Amino acid sequence: MIYILAALLPPLGLLFNGQPFSAVLNLIIIVPCIIAGLVFPVLFLVPSLHAIIAVHMKRENRKHRELVGDRTSRPATRLASVIANASGLVAVAGLRPFRQPDHVKQVHRRRAETDASTAE
Repeated sequence: MIYILAALLPPLGLLFNGQPFSAVLNLIIIVPCIIAGLVFPVLFLVPSLHAIIAVHMKRENRKHRELVGDRTSRPATRLASVIANASGLVAVAGLRPFRQPDHVKQVHRRRAETDASTAE
Protein backbone atom coordinates (compact mmCIF):
# COMPACT_ATOMS: atom_id res chain seq x y z
CA MET A 1 0.00 0.00 0.00
CA ILE A 2 2.82 2.41 0.86
CA TYR A 3 4.46 1.65 -2.49
CA ILE A 4 1.28 2.60 -4.37
CA LEU A 5 1.05 5.83 -2.42
CA ALA A 6 4.74 6.52 -3.08
CA ALA A 7 4.23 5.94 -6.80
CA LEU A 8 1.09 8.09 -7.16
CA LEU A 9 1.75 10.84 -4.58
CA PRO A 10 5.50 10.65 -3.83
CA PRO A 11 5.85 13.33 -1.10
CA LEU A 12 2.81 12.03 0.76
CA GLY A 13 4.07 8.45 0.57
CA LEU A 14 7.42 9.53 1.99
CA LEU A 15 5.76 11.46 4.81
CA PHE A 16 3.61 8.47 5.76
CA ASN A 17 6.74 6.32 5.73
CA GLY A 18 8.42 8.65 8.26
CA GLN A 19 10.84 10.40 5.90
CA PRO A 20 10.11 14.13 6.05
CA PHE A 21 13.46 15.24 4.61
CA SER A 22 13.06 12.92 1.64
CA ALA A 23 9.56 14.30 1.14
CA VAL A 24 10.91 17.86 0.98
CA LEU A 25 13.66 16.74 -1.40
CA ASN A 26 11.02 15.04 -3.51
CA LEU A 27 8.99 18.24 -3.68
CA ILE A 28 12.13 20.04 -4.84
CA ILE A 29 12.70 17.34 -7.48
CA ILE A 30 9.09 17.56 -8.71
CA VAL A 31 9.36 21.21 -9.83
CA PRO A 32 12.14 20.80 -12.43
CA CYS A 33 10.79 17.39 -13.49
CA ILE A 34 7.39 18.90 -14.33
CA ILE A 35 9.02 21.70 -16.32
CA ALA A 36 11.53 19.48 -18.13
CA GLY A 37 8.98 16.67 -18.40
CA LEU A 38 7.14 18.60 -21.07
CA VAL A 39 10.17 18.08 -23.33
CA PHE A 40 11.35 14.73 -21.93
CA PRO A 41 8.26 12.86 -20.64
CA VAL A 42 10.34 10.18 -18.92
CA LEU A 43 11.31 12.78 -16.28
CA PHE A 44 7.78 12.59 -14.88
CA LEU A 45 8.80 9.23 -13.40
CA VAL A 46 11.84 10.52 -11.46
CA PRO A 47 10.00 11.71 -8.30
CA SER A 48 7.99 8.48 -8.13
CA LEU A 49 11.10 6.36 -8.58
CA HIS A 50 12.88 8.37 -5.89
CA ALA A 51 9.99 7.80 -3.49
CA ILE A 52 9.71 4.08 -4.23
CA ILE A 53 13.45 3.55 -3.76
CA ALA A 54 13.51 5.61 -0.54
CA VAL A 55 10.55 3.67 0.89
CA HIS A 56 12.17 0.36 -0.03
CA MET A 57 15.50 1.32 1.56
CA LYS A 58 13.79 2.49 4.76
CA ARG A 59 11.80 -0.75 5.01
CA GLU A 60 14.92 -2.86 4.45
CA ASN A 61 16.71 -0.86 7.14
CA ARG A 62 13.85 -1.53 9.56
CA LYS A 63 13.92 -5.26 8.79
CA HIS A 64 17.68 -5.32 9.33
CA ARG A 65 17.36 -3.55 12.69
CA GLU A 66 14.70 -6.04 13.77
CA LEU A 67 16.89 -9.00 12.87
CA VAL A 68 20.19 -7.72 14.20
CA GLY A 69 18.87 -5.59 17.02
CA ASP A 70 19.33 -1.91 17.53
CA ARG A 71 23.02 -2.02 18.39
CA THR A 72 24.06 1.03 16.43
CA SER A 73 21.73 3.59 17.98
CA ARG A 74 23.81 4.21 21.10
CA PRO A 75 27.49 3.63 20.40
CA ALA A 76 28.64 5.60 23.47
CA THR A 77 26.58 3.42 25.79
CA ARG A 78 27.82 0.32 24.06
CA LEU A 79 31.45 1.48 24.34
CA ALA A 80 31.02 2.25 28.03
CA SER A 81 29.59 -1.20 28.68
CA VAL A 82 32.43 -2.83 26.75
CA ILE A 83 35.02 -0.90 28.75
CA ALA A 84 33.27 -1.72 32.02
CA ASN A 85 33.16 -5.42 31.15
CA ALA A 86 36.59 -5.65 29.52
CA SER A 87 37.96 -8.22 31.94
CA GLY A 88 34.80 -10.28 31.63
CA LEU A 89 34.99 -10.16 27.83
CA VAL A 90 38.57 -11.39 27.90
CA ALA A 91 37.56 -14.26 30.16
CA VAL A 92 34.47 -15.11 28.08
CA ALA A 93 36.43 -15.08 24.84
CA GLY A 94 39.01 -17.41 26.36
CA LEU A 95 41.81 -14.96 25.67
CA ARG A 96 44.64 -14.28 28.01
CA PRO A 97 45.19 -10.73 29.20
CA PHE A 98 47.62 -8.49 27.35
CA ARG A 99 51.25 -9.25 28.08
CA GLN A 100 54.23 -7.16 27.11
CA PRO A 101 56.71 -8.87 24.82
CA ASP A 102 59.97 -10.02 26.42
CA HIS A 103 62.13 -7.45 24.61
CA VAL A 104 59.98 -4.62 26.03
CA LYS A 105 60.41 -6.07 29.51
CA GLN A 106 64.17 -6.15 29.00
CA VAL A 107 64.22 -2.50 27.96
CA HIS A 108 62.24 -1.52 31.06
CA ARG A 109 64.51 -3.63 33.26
CA ARG A 110 67.65 -1.98 31.80
CA ARG A 111 66.20 1.48 32.31
CA ALA A 112 65.35 0.65 35.91
CA GLU A 113 68.89 -0.68 36.47
CA THR A 114 70.40 2.40 34.85
CA ASP A 115 68.24 4.70 36.94
CA ALA A 116 69.16 2.78 40.10
CA SER A 117 72.89 2.94 39.31
CA THR A 118 72.82 6.67 38.50
CA ALA A 119 70.89 7.37 41.70
CA GLU A 120 73.65 5.79 43.80
